[in-house]
Amino acid sequence: MERAAEFKVLKNQDGNYYWHLEIGGNRLVAWSGHVYASKELCVDDLHWIRGNAPVIPAWDYTGEAL
Repeated sequence: MERAAEFKVLKNQDGNYYWHLEIGGNRLVAWSGHVYASKELCVDDLHWIRGNAPVIPAWDYTGEAL
């Protein structure tokens, strides 16, 4: 059985925070793209993403068929 997706808040060696979104088998599918000076800012952005994901459109700019 595959593990459910989960966000992970992590801290790097410089003391900055970042997040990862992992799906079953620890497959990394998204990450914060930058680091945060505080854990609070990192978690705030993560919660914003979680709360707004259903209404954020996804566009394909490749021009290729699926």
